[in-house]
Amino acid sequence: MKNVEGQCRLYKSPDGDYRLNLLNAKTVIGKLVEIYVRNYDEFKEKFFDIVIRPVAVYKSNKQLGYWKAEVVAKAAWGFTTAGWQGMTEEKAEKMLKEMYLTETVLNTDTGEYKTFTKSLADATKEEMIDLIDKSVIFLSQELGVECEDPEDFKKRNLKTNFE
Repeated sequence: MKNVEGQCRLYKSPDGDYRLNLLNAKTVIGKLVEIYVRNYDEFKEKFFDIVIRPVAVYKSNKQLGYWKAEVVAKAAWGFTTAGWQGMTEEKAEKMLKEMYLTETVLNTDTGEYKTFTKSLADATKEEMIDLIDKSVIFLSQELGVECEDPEDFKKRNLKTNFE
């Protein structure tokens, strides 16, 4: 089953009632019709489940810079010194993401759970903070690798474009 995504706005009207407004309603409805209406002449109605969650705040370039240049680089070095053969930054990043940026989702049709690793492109600012914090703690406790404090890293790299 395909998902159709859109945004809505919850607001309080002048009469004191709470209202929900579907933003870009024509686009959302058009996509629903395109996907789910096969015979326009005989169509009467169809029901859908809705999941509403707050709009995510996406990670910053500063976070990504610290992640790639400090955490991932030190992770690759730490795994290599711990005896992992052929460790690259890409492999180290993949391992950390699999440890700390995974979600388990229930397929309501089959009743089965599926675990998948979220991409950095889809990670929110909060998820990125969590990934970085857990990775830094793991590197310190399990591999004995200390990452530079983010504020010190930022000061040292002021001339680069991390903002």
